[in-house]
Amino acid sequence: MRNTSVSSSPLEPRTPPRAGRELRRALVDTWDHLGLACGVSLTFFTITTLPPASALATRHAGWAAAAALWIPLVGGPLWLGACHVAHRICSRDEPHYGALWTAAARHGGQAAALALVQVAVSVILVADALFFATREFAGSVVLAAMFGYALFFWGMNCIYHWPLLVAAQTGVIARPDGGPPRLRSAMRNAFVIVLSAPGFTSVFLLTIMAVAVGFAATGVGLALLGAGLVSILCTTAARAQMVRFGALPEPPDLDGAPTDVGWRVS
Repeated sequence: MRNTSVSSSPLEPRTPPRAGRELRRALVDTWDHLGLACGVSLTFFTITTLPPASALATRHAGWAAAAALWIPLVGGPLWLGACHVAHRICSRDEPHYGALWTAAARHGGQAAALALVQVAVSVILVADALFFATREFAGSVVLAAMFGYALFFWGMNCIYHWPLLVAAQTGVIARPDGGPPRLRSAMRNAFVIVLSAPGFTSVFLLTIMAVAVGFAATGVGLALLGAGLVSILCTTAARAQMVRFGALPEPPDLDGAPTDVGWRVS
């Protein structure tokens, strides 16, 4: 792409993608790179979960505040790194574990800012929904439902924020003046995609929610594959929409012949 908008690109726009097919593509990519996905997941889970859990165990207000900030400030850059790895997996661009740390170090400030925005908006919407759900005045149920729908819509946007930011950082989406990627552009493009494909995005968000709940129930699954699978799901959804808008070429056919010519040592 030559600018920061997903609605304008040099390739011809294509028909809307099918959610079921893209979910299958994400699962195939995860299986083909299972070891890498597990490595990313274990890294993300260990660093973003264990230190805050230890801080909360002290039951000290100061440590609790530090734990609350730890997740967006440290988890944000790591999640961006996970999405960079997922981007390499989905684009067949020699994915490797080091891409997680390289992206986290290079774009850590921008990632932390995006994570803070996502957490802040989510907390506000959850608090408002719970507030009105526990009240018994006329219209409280309607207001609670409105904030609940707003939270779901915000979650749909969040699916695309990180992959679109990665696309901008890797040159898939480029600004006309050649400047650095902006969070505002990624959030605007995500909003456009959600409005243009609400059904597709809803399927992916519900799938991610089901995966998160299922993995959390097992505990081990969340640590072993949670971040790896979810980052690939988000990236696959975003890439499918970028193909639709003409920003990317069509991906290989899932039912076609293998394109690999054999093993390669690099």
